[in-house]
Amino acid sequence: MSYEEVLKHSEELLTVFANDKLEEELLKKIKTALTEIHGIRRKLNEKIKLEIQAFLEEADKESLQLQQLKDEGKIDRRVEEQRKEVEESQQQQHKLVKECEEMIKTLEKSQQDQIRLQEELQQIQINTTQALPEMRYIVNLFSNLTGITWHFDSSEDKLEGFTCSKSDVKPFSFDSTKVSPFFISNYLWDMIEEDW
Repeated sequence: MSYEEVLKHSEELLTVFANDKLEEELLKKIKTALTEIHGIRRKLNEKIKLEIQAFLEEADKESLQLQQLKDEGKIDRRVEEQRKEVEESQQQQHKLVKECEEMIKTLEKSQQDQIRLQEELQQIQINTTQALPEMRYIVNLFSNLTGITWHFDSSEDKLEGFTCSKSDVKPFSFDSTKVSPFFISNYLWDMIEEDW
């Protein structure tokens, strides 16, 4: 049913219901609403036509540009450039995958080494805890027999301590990087012999 037919029928309905003013006002409102709807529809149709026309013009421009690019051979060059870029990206990807695999292997090896070292540390701690009382006993025994008291808080390359005799305390200090172990042991034995 067209807009004109609807208007015609609405006018006929107005004449039929002329006696009842409420119905007449309602029909007038319907007629006004239909007129507004028709105006909006017309505007939308015009807008859609303009947009379609603009789209078609843009498509024609792009088609013309595409044809010009084909004529100039630019598309083939661009395709070749993109193909090279894809190959380079694939090579880079393979390189990164290999690096990741190597890093994963290194990480796994490091984790295994860490586990092994933790086990060794635990074993050393167990051995130390078991051997420590025995070592203390031996050090105390030698200290009592020889009269040598060691300074355990000195640096690693220094041997420091003192010997006690009945009448004298004799300190000693050696730099193990400068003197031989043979010299140190002879010197300490000489200090002990003097006391006997």
